[in-house]
Amino acid sequence: MSASEWSSSSLVCRPNLLTGSLLTGVRSIDMQHSELFELIEAFESAHAAGDLATAVGTLLPHLEAYVIFHFSEEEQLMSSLVNEASHIQMHLAQHQSFKDSLQRICAGFNVKDDEVIVEELTALLRSWLTQHIATTDMSLGRKLLAQGSHKLWK
Repeated sequence: MSASEWSSSSLVCRPNLLTGSLLTGVRSIDMQHSELFELIEAFESAHAAGDLATAVGTLLPHLEAYVIFHFSEEEQLMSSLVNEASHIQMHLAQHQSFKDSLQRICAGFNVKDDEVIVEELTALLRSWLTQHIATTDMSLGRKLLAQGSHKLWK
């Protein structure tokens, strides 16, 4: 899809965008991760096409809002965990650190060179998100599934 065709209603959650090593097994988390990666791809595509109005004016605010929504959803799921205070504390700290980094980088769009900001932002989004999913969210998925209260992909 081209950047000019993007709209929030055209996003489709496709969990097959994620590799097996990034699938937690918890349907809601995996679908949200897929949408996050789609938003990142749409942001990168719009920027590469020179469509800064879409990249920065539409996609970036949507991406920021979706990150907050997704973290809130995960944090709600974490609240159901029993005897997992250390995992919850560590996971919450990671979420806060990412939100702080994202906010710092996004604020730079008014100050720094656009290319530097886009590179920094996409590196943060892709590397942090991939690492976080592969480790912390996978652990969360195992813990949630062990309690038997969340849907598996069938």
